[in-house]
Amino acid sequence: MKKNMVICGASGINNSGDEAILDVLLFRYSEDYDVKVISINASKAKEYHKDTTFINIKDTAEVKDAISKSDIVLIGGGCLFQDETSVFNIYRWSRICELSINMGKKTVIYANSFGPLNYKSSRKKVKKLLDKCDLITLRDTSSFDLLKEMGVTSNYKVTADPVFSYPLNKGNIDGYNLPEKYVTISVRHWFDTIPFIPVSLTSKIHYKKKKLYNEYINSISNIINAINDKLGMPVVLIPFLTERDYAVCNDIMNVNGKADYNLILGDGSKQICPNDIIQIIGNSEFLVGMRLHSIIFAALTATPFIAIDYSAKVNGMLKELDMEEYSVNLKDCKTILDSFIPEMESLVNNNEAVRQRLSNSFERMSTQEKLNYSLVNELWEQ
Repeated sequence: MKKNMVICGASGINNSGDEAILDVLLFRYSEDYDVKVISINASKAKEYHKDTTFINIKDTAEVKDAISKSDIVLIGGGCLFQDETSVFNIYRWSRICELSINMGKKTVIYANSFGPLNYKSSRKKVKKLLDKCDLITLRDTSSFDLLKEMGVTSNYKVTADPVFSYPLNKGNIDGYNLPEKYVTISVRHWFDTIPFIPVSLTSKIHYKKKKLYNEYINSISNIINAINDKLGMPVVLIPFLTERDYAVCNDIMNVNGKADYNLILGDGSKQICPNDIIQIIGNSEFLVGMRLHSIIFAALTATPFIAIDYSAKVNGMLKELDMEEYSVNLKDCKTILDSFIPEMESLVNNNEAVRQRLSNSFERMSTQEKLNYSLVNELWEQ
């Protein structure tokens, strides 16, 4: 008889990276468990994972019922516990953890990265919660160091992001009208949140820190121009989070003024399948990646990349992949091009060596990722 598992994560927001995580978890656990998934938007998540049972995270009665009937609860993966975009993230995911712990269920924080945790209240709440969890697996050593600094006493180990075990199938990319040779770029919405206001509200009112946002848009446009002019290649912009990333891509293209040469993937109306994105990145000369899972998708296909380092989770992943030298920091948009051009030239000149480095890193990370599964299994034997 199958055991019952609840998985809770950031599915249902039309983010290809989050759905790729859930793809792996369902692939890995559905054979041995009856799985229910707590989602931010159950109906949207259902469109992508058609044979899965979803529960809206705001449906308190259904959430409590599913957890009460479960044998184990997995929270993750991703970067759920951070207060950089909103302090409300901490409370959303803590509520699920607390329900699971209080009902006496085996509670696992699964393949997460942690931080930044900029506020004392966030750190205090997260530490108190983590000390009661049965198992915590982390997708980078930077998160391990943070939990150690915070004095977390429960069982936590470094593994890897679930997507390093993504079941690769060739995507259907014939309909995207891609150039013969191209560079891919992944950007994301940024400079449009206030930590003490829910993200859902700031997105509804289209809030932006105007000066910083405009500097960001201009800096990406300058990077595109450098790729166009120095390499003679077009750029394909890839929105991971359908509506919000697509809007950023449009803003960049409006500034850049080369919509007849460069292109945005998709039309902003629906989420792009992870397999399609993986193949499109894999066929590109290299990636300029801001979204964390764009970097991981590049590693899956040994595609050289330059990361746009905007957050602790990206920096942590760069360390894991031994790719820290190939990154530009978003903290100073005005000078980002000065560091990008020499890194691009180095990437082009050392293409095969970088591909081999990424291939080696992928093999190591894929092995580490399998620890997530074995550690969950060991939890049953204790």
